[in-house]
Amino acid sequence: MTEHEMEDLLWEHSERFLNEPLTKFRRQLRSPVGISDLIFTDHHGNFVVIEIKHGTLQRGAAIDQLLDYAGSLQIEFPGKSVELMVIANHIPEART
Repeated sequence: MTEHEMEDLLWEHSERFLNEPLTKFRRQLRSPVGISDLIFTDHHGNFVVIEIKHGTLQRGAAIDQLLDYAGSLQIEFPGKSVELMVIANHIPEART
């Protein structure tokens, strides 16, 4: 499965894969810090930012990106909580 296919499935069926009803907020958002894959809001109105990586998650592959996206959201929406999530085809046990 490609990264794009993973993104499509999560965007269209987040409740099925993440076991939580989420509301679509932004997809492939361009910002000064990069392009975030998926941003949802949860039932409390807080953000859930998802970075998708194809294949095995490499050390440090997504954390810096997610922190940058969270910072951008917190500047735009002060006081809102931001949950960060990485989804990959394979995440080594040492990174879980």
